[in-house]
Amino acid sequence: MKRNILLAVGVFCGSLMAQTGYYQVPGSGMGNPGGLNTDVDYPPGGGLGSGWTDVINGAQSSSWTTAQNIPFDFKFNDQTVTQFLVGTSGVITFDVGTSMDAPSSTPEALPSSSIPDNSICLWGADLKKTGDYVITKTWGSAPNRQLWIGWYSASETNVQDGWVYCSIVLEEGTNNIYLVDQRVMCVSGQSACTGKTSMTWGVQINSSEAVMVNGKEGYQMISENNAATDDNVYYTFAPGSLPDNDATLVSIDVPKFLKLSDAPYAVSFTGKNSGGSAITSINATYFAGTDSVTETISGLNMASGKNGMATFTTKWAAPALDKYTVKVRINEVNGSADVQGMNSGSIEVNVLDKYLSVFP
Repeated sequence: MKRNILLAVGVFCGSLMAQTGYYQVPGSGMGNPGGLNTDVDYPPGGGLGSGWTDVINGAQSSSWTTAQNIPFDFKFNDQTVTQFLVGTSGVITFDVGTSMDAPSSTPEALPSSSIPDNSICLWGADLKKTGDYVITKTWGSAPNRQLWIGWYSASETNVQDGWVYCSIVLEEGTNNIYLVDQRVMCVSGQSACTGKTSMTWGVQINSSEAVMVNGKEGYQMISENNAATDDNVYYTFAPGSLPDNDATLVSIDVPKFLKLSDAPYAVSFTGKNSGGSAITSINATYFAGTDSVTETISGLNMASGKNGMATFTTKWAAPALDKYTVKVRINEVNGSADVQGMNSGSIEVNVLDKYLSVFP
């Protein structure tokens, strides 16, 4: 059964055009970007999942690694890059032939003459202890993979004897860059302390062009000392310039267990305004079983960088007791095509003849 309330077809040609420069998508995301990396934030050999590669292991002086390969097509500043160097101090550069020394662990504002062109920074992370690592792993399937480059249980001056976990993520297809704040703990001797990180996170194109998280240096990590990923925070750097109209799907707000006799069911979702203009309408589609419903949901008021909920007016009537996949896709924002990644997602929903005792 297919019901199309309003279907608008937009042709987006931006992907055929050069997208130079980067902008930080307004606001931040929770968890891991795209949900591909499902490993808990533990160090290698201390509970971390399999499949990670040690790039640097243990205390190291400031230096670059040998060239590391990118396992998929990726463009930085609209130029194809295939390899990168890793600096111990939280920097990677795509300028694999650089003659510059790797930067020290004392960060500066970007752009900085201490950083090579074409670099990404979690500047201030450091490798001072035996248990400090830089590791990599590729997640997902083509053409939607992510390469994670993580400083796991690394050091940082302001957390003293404590640790930081943070990652640079390169994404296939979108060419997005994510900087992920995963875990932090300040320790002085054997006791917890209150020190906050003071790092420089961002993207440097050259010595005159760069963008930092929230436009400033001195980044203070805000995740907890929690190995679970639900308290992780990430920042998205997208190619090009900030679009007026863009939204990111945050969640599909349908209960995982539904009673058949309660049908039809409302289908709602939460989106984040990733553009520069307030969102007043979203054209979206939900797929549930054999149903496909496309609507323009109006009357919204989502400021830039903020989350908001939207609900389809056409409810979903599950035909039988079964397990269903419910998918939501954002098509348009304020009448313009939604062009960035992470604008769709899905959840599993069970339709039961009665609620089990564990579900009130």
